[in-house]
Amino acid sequence: MSLTGKPLILLAASITLLALGATVLLWRRGGRWRLLIRPLGVLLTEALLILTCGLYANRHEQFYPTWGALLAAGDNGPVAHPTPAGALDGGLADDPPPGGTFAWRPAGWEKWGLAGAPAVTMPADYGAHPDRVYPVVVIVVDSGDAPGHDGTDLSLGAGEAAPETAGRDAVLITVPVAPSTPPEVLATGLPAAAGHDLRVTTQRWALVVPARLATAVAVPVIGAAAPRYPSVAIIGVRPKDGSTPGGSTPTGGSTMPGGLALPEGVAVRWEGTRAAAIDWAVKQTPPPLVPVAAAGTAAGTTSGPADRGGERHGAEQSRR
Repeated sequence: MSLTGKPLILLAASITLLALGATVLLWRRGGRWRLLIRPLGVLLTEALLILTCGLYANRHEQFYPTWGALLAAGDNGPVAHPTPAGALDGGLADDPPPGGTFAWRPAGWEKWGLAGAPAVTMPADYGAHPDRVYPVVVIVVDSGDAPGHDGTDLSLGAGEAAPETAGRDAVLITVPVAPSTPPEVLATGLPAAAGHDLRVTTQRWALVVPARLATAVAVPVIGAAAPRYPSVAIIGVRPKDGSTPGGSTPTGGSTMPGGLALPEGVAVRWEGTRAAAIDWAVKQTPPPLVPVAAAGTAAGTTSGPADRGGERHGAEQSRR
């Protein structure tokens, strides 16, 4: 019987009601044994009620998802929790989108002020590995523009993703922004919706923007959510000296258009093509995370997330 299943909760509730009924029934019976029966009945009923409430709370909060986790609670290592499922996981498994890309319309996206619905490109193994949590790369485009002045075609239709976004080991979200799109959309709104619909990490995402949108989009978004976006790839030629794209810097102040600075520690990379920018951005994110229960138990590990090979790593590790 599952520790978080309804049958166990119903069983505990039924036993609690039986104990309460027996206490009431025997309250005026038992002769001189009443002095013992009454406190025992009250204490037993209270204990069973607390147990039932605890089981109900555990079902919703997943403190101890399995009996094994409960029995291991006294160990020195932390308990490995199961990977939460995304709201779209079932549909993606039953009906995989062609090429792994689909138009994503989360609840309330119409109020985000975008030029069209975002497009999500899934990793090839997303459906085959429901135990993995994937990093995210947000690719900003302007759907109303013609090909960019830097020679890169950044124009997309609503719900459309570029061919070069396929095959990456991360969830790629292509977002067609508009002049009215507030920075809070990419800083908070989109991440919250992605965390609800998909199995994605909560930090160390990466941002990809064309040079002409870097000032209007990247600077305010990263300024509002630097822990989420510690890396930004800019598509274009570095304007300071016109040199060949490909340089990176640990801070954004001297390389952002207009000389605008990003928070300290944010890595900025200039690339000449969107494909190269996405490749670099993906490498700045952590590998897909696998719960220890799936990857580390056989090796005797008891704590920390693991990558695809079962090797444990922390939040600061990236695929550099």
